[in-house]
Amino acid sequence: MLFIPIYLFIFLKLGSAHIRLWDEGWFTVHAIEMLQNGSWFTSYFDGVPSFKSSKPPIQTWLQMGSISLFGLSELSLRLPSAIAAAATVFSIYFFVSRHSTVRQGLMSSMILLTSVGYVGFHTARGAEADSLLTLTLVLQAICLYEFLLRSEWKWFYGFALCLAISFWVKSVAGFLFLPGFAIFIAVYRRDKMLNLIRSKQLWIAVAGVISAVLAFLIIRENVQPGYLAMFLKSNVGRYAKSVGHDHGWDYYLKQMLDGRYHWWMVIAVIGFASSLLEQNADNLLSIFASVVAISFLAVISFSRSKLLWYDMPFYPMAAIPAAAFIERIVKNRSFKYSLTAVVLVFFFPSYVMFSNSQSNRLNLGELNFESQEIYLSESFHKGESLDGLIVVHDHFHGSLLFYKYKYASSGQELVLQNHVNDLKVGDEVLVRGDEHKTELQSKFHLEKIDEKYSAIHYKITEFLLDNPVENEVNSIRR
Repeated sequence: MLFIPIYLFIFLKLGSAHIRLWDEGWFTVHAIEMLQNGSWFTSYFDGVPSFKSSKPPIQTWLQMGSISLFGLSELSLRLPSAIAAAATVFSIYFFVSRHSTVRQGLMSSMILLTSVGYVGFHTARGAEADSLLTLTLVLQAICLYEFLLRSEWKWFYGFALCLAISFWVKSVAGFLFLPGFAIFIAVYRRDKMLNLIRSKQLWIAVAGVISAVLAFLIIRENVQPGYLAMFLKSNVGRYAKSVGHDHGWDYYLKQMLDGRYHWWMVIAVIGFASSLLEQNADNLLSIFASVVAISFLAVISFSRSKLLWYDMPFYPMAAIPAAAFIERIVKNRSFKYSLTAVVLVFFFPSYVMFSNSQSNRLNLGELNFESQEIYLSESFHKGESLDGLIVVHDHFHGSLLFYKYKYASSGQELVLQNHVNDLKVGDEVLVRGDEHKTELQSKFHLEKIDEKYSAIHYKITEFLLDNPVENEVNSIRR
């Protein structure tokens, strides 16, 4: 039953949108160039070793594997994130169904699937590490909860393994559920806490996690000296210091109310409150999920540096108490009443999620700023040849590098540069910024071939007569 909404919301038209600026540009170029260079740990950008991303390599390894299997495309680079997002949905379904009812498991999964903050460009449908991070965090929670209920050490070792993998996915972000876990154990499982602290298994697991962390840092510092200093500055320092994304403590709450969680927010809050107020054995799962979700949200809210998609791991845990609240309403009702209520509750969110996931909606500012990337993406999908096109850019060019490599895979060469020097008659140029457009128009007669938002594809037809020196130099070149 979940396969249909998972396909519609996460996988359908996954490769249709262009590679977005910044994080998608970084991750895609790192994967392509590490594959080209046969590198497992040293990240490359534009042909040289790079510290542009401090992230550990598991997401990049998966993208490298996807490129090898399916070729170079937007779809292949986003596929690992989409698979991780789907795996998280199924994990929540089986976890909740095991400890509650199948209906509550389905509702938890559907709440997650229809949470805008969970399915989007930088999350389930993005070529970045947050979706895989979310999966590993959720698996941490599942393993720990099973251990606390069953006292079987295999679950605790599974928890430690997921913790180590989380670090290898997105470094210290893999530890952000730990405060919630600690609070839950201290408040609701105090009987387990002392035995856990005294157990040798705990310290074996701790040693294993620390070894995994140190192994990555030592290997990366060895193959790319200077990484450790950059890692500490980028990952540890960003919690206390702004790195350019400084927002107030209520940033994530405002974003959730503004659209990322708006139709589920009230139900989730009621679910949190009712779970924490009604403390009994039957309600333990919702209490656990509520404590972890609220603690995680508090941790990221009081970090100085915030980005919109950092809240992705909140949604799987929040879906559990939200579904528990709906389950209380429909429980012991007739099948017809329950089915009607559930369909009505999920119809509108499902419609909106399908619309959002398929529209790839951007505001006008984003469309203009990323217009060159959009133009290159759409031209490739249409089968148009842009061989020899010179792309004059004035911003971070990671996404443009992706398209340079993608066009090269079909035998076409794109030239990327951040100036209009050395151009000659006959050149075709894709330009976006007003400064570069003005400079071009001051030097050349231009024929407009096509345009997309603020990006214009020109062909240089001749030099202006009031540039005699350039005319003479370039006539010699010809």
